[in-house]
This record gives sequence, structure tokens and C-alpha cells, in this order.
Amino acid sequence: DAVLIVYSLQLAFSLAVHALRRRHPTLRVIVVVPDIPGKYGVPRRWGSPRGVWERLMGPLHSQMVRDADALVLLTDQMRDVLKVDGRPCVVVEGFSPEPKITGVSPRTAESKFIIAYTGTLELAFGLRDLFEARALLPADQYELWVAGDGSARPYVKSQAAAHENVKYVGFLDKEGVEELQSRRTVLGNPRPPQ
Repeated sequence: DAVLIVYSLQLAFSLAVHALRRRHPTLRVIVVVPDIPGKYGVPRRWGSPRGVWERLMGPLHSQMVRDADALVLLTDQMRDVLKVDGRPCVVVEGFSPEPKITGVSPRTAESKFIIAYTGTLELAFGLRDLFEARALLPADQYELWVAGDGSARPYVKSQAAAHENVKYVGFLDKEGVEELQSRRTVLGNPRPPQ
């Protein structure tokens, strides 16, 4: 039997998975769910174009979850939201082994303590909390590096302009993210658990 691993609940993936399952009933599908769009992610205003789109797409995301034979989830709370029931499921809690990145200079002992955030820039993902926590640390010893894009980009850019120990490097490709992450002391994920 063939196995298809799908990363993320995306519209195109949902349509493709559903069509493939109809043509090939023995196909096994594993869906990796790093984030739940819409209602449990960052809900948009009901009347906004994005909000209408998310409400229309909700059933297609649900269909892909129903088509899955197994799931890989970021948090344990996703089990109930996605109605995993008795299907095989693993929760990774966002942890992974330390990557082995070649061709990058390791961080030196003399450098500042660097907190890095790489990902979607949405205030609902706890970014304001991350910046407030940074403000409690001595600016001459700690830096916050942020990479990504999203609706909170103006907020992040204003923080970087106002504080010399905050660096906003914009949206990076995979290699850029790996290079930035290799130079950090810790990676920050401020997303609230609820």
C-alpha cells in the first residue's frame, strides 16, 4: 500500500487528498497538522474577505482530517478539536532534535544571549507577550531576533525601530531561517496554549 504524508491543512492538499482517496481506496494518508486554520487559529472578522474565505474552507479542512488514516499534531489539545477518535495519532509538542547545520559559524561564547522567533507574525500568537518579556531583560545582554511575515509586521518593525536589541530581519527562505536559528541561544514560541 502507498502512503501519502501531507503537511498542513491547505485547500489544494485537501482537494487532492480527497480525489486520491476516491481513486485509490487503499492509499494510506497521514496528515501533519502544525496549525488549525480559522476558528481555532487566528479567526478573522466575519464580514472580512479573509473571514468569509475561512468559513467557506472550514468544511474542506474537516474533510481532509476525515480522510486521514493517522495524524501528527503539534499539541495534545488538537485531538479534541480535530475529533481524532481512535485513529493513530502522535503529538510532537513542537520539539525536534537539534539540527546539524553545516557551513554556519557556531555562536561564540562572547556574544549576547539571543532569543529568536521565526514564524507567522500574528499578535494572537503571543508576539506582544514576547516583546513585553524582552523588555524585562537587560538590553546590553539580550537580543530578540524576529523573522517572518504577517499582519503584526508593522508592530514588529516598530519594536525593532524603538529598541536597539530587537532585530527584525524580514521574511527568510529555508536556508536563511536555518542560518538565523543556528546563531540563536534559544528559540521562542510565545503562542498561548488556549
